[in-house]
Amino acid sequence: MPVIALATAAPAASASPAPCPSVTDPAQWRRYDNGYGYHGASGIEEKNGAVFFLQQADDSGSAEGFDLEVWWGARLPVVAGTTYTFLYRAGGSYAQTGNDRTRGAQYARLEIDDVPISLNYSTDTSQYGDVQLTKDFSFVDYSTRWTANTTGSVQLMWHFIVPGRKGVRTDANDDIRITLPMIVCS
Repeated sequence: MPVIALATAAPAASASPAPCPSVTDPAQWRRYDNGYGYHGASGIEEKNGAVFFLQQADDSGSAEGFDLEVWWGARLPVVAGTTYTFLYRAGGSYAQTGNDRTRGAQYARLEIDDVPISLNYSTDTSQYGDVQLTKDFSFVDYSTRWTANTTGSVQLMWHFIVPGRKGVRTDANDDIRITLPMIVCS
């Protein structure tokens, strides 16, 4: 007696949702800058169990009106329609200078493919930014949500900006630290 067998393949996409990516390994991140940084740390550090970006470099071109810009970027695989919630902690610290007129602020924001997705976190919102960071480097919890429009890979970037102050000599700039983000997908 002949046997007839039929089989159908289920679409691979229906098998399980895409896993939520992780960018908590410091080796995933690369640093870039525009060349105006001098004395001061600008790297990834670990302290008391927290791994964070530390941006302490000062702006060598401040008096000429040039901003110091530092980027920390990681590639992030994304799936269209998925919402990614980035969880991170941030804190600021005032520059170590005795003269407030020669102290420069700093702010940072989260970007995807060069487009801001978060507010600007600032060491001095009277000068720049939307959200005032602490002034003693203590951490506060923050989050940012973003929904992918396409499937593929995007550049996730922390963008730190130390604004230039044309005609004003800046003795020191404020500092920012932000933890490497954890990601929750929905």
